[in-house]
Amino acid sequence: MAVTKNIIKQPKAQVQVQVTMPWADVEPKWNETLQKMSAEVELAGFRKGTAPLNMVEQQLSTRLSDEVVKVIMPQALIEALQVQTLSQLIILNISPSSFKKGLIWSSQLF
Repeated sequence: MAVTKNIIKQPKAQVQVQVTMPWADVEPKWNETLQKMSAEVELAGFRKGTAPLNMVEQQLSTRLSDEVVKVIMPQALIEALQVQTLSQLIILNISPSSFKKGLIWSSQLF
């Protein structure tokens, strides 16, 4: 995973971590998550789990994006902070930016 990070020191010993990943690294998890979620989607005219993926993708929209972020965020955070010497890290706020298929994913952690 190619994670770009930017760590910004904040007042009161806090840091803000901005994490960015190219679509090429997000795409496999997107496809895997879409495949898993498609098994449960019911669309008119199709039996459960048999609708074409492009139709399922449209139906799931934001839900699919949210699920992908839940999968990639922990690994991205670990990779971004791997070389940092932060003695104690408490994540107070995670603000994942929503993203769309084919675009760079970015998130901020405070």
